[in-house]
Amino acid sequence: MKTVITEVNFHEVNIKFENNFGEIVEMNIWAPASGGYVRSGEKQICKKLSATGSTLQWDDTAPLIDLVRREYRAMRRAEKSEKY
Repeated sequence: MKTVITEVNFHEVNIKFENNFGEIVEMNIWAPASGGYVRSGEKQICKKLSATGSTLQWDDTAPLIDLVRREYRAMRRAEKSEKY
């Protein structure tokens, strides 16, 4: 499946992708309009779009979609480096 990342508004993004296990993952990622911790639902999102690790923070100087794209690419790079 092709990854789809869409901007709902400046501080909200939808992402849909297939994970390493072949499962479809859909997330609605958002942050307060004035900046702050990045969330999916009520849970905080960490670097590489993970559920654990360093919590992502967004400042409102650039659209949230830019941060989500960067972290998605970082997640995929990390997955590739973990494969043998």
